[in-house]
Amino acid sequence: MDDVLARGDAKALAQTAHSLKSSSANLGARRLSACYRDLEQCAREGKLDAAAKLLAAVRSEQAQALDALRDLLAMETTL
Repeated sequence: MDDVLARGDAKALAQTAHSLKSSSANLGARRLSACYRDLEQCAREGKLDAAAKLLAAVRSEQAQALDALRDLLAMETTL
């Protein structure tokens, strides 16, 4: 996403955020999905500066979601 923002490609950013929003929602990562929803909205409105600021929140939520998924996978392998 950094590359897309650096190019100023709002359409590509919106498409990427939309896909990731859906994927994260399917995994139950609701807060991450909400971050992607906000990112998608900024991109659709052409607010790339605001989108760039949202990336920190997205990255934080990504890390938390990945940790939660790893924990779930670890529990599955011990059952």
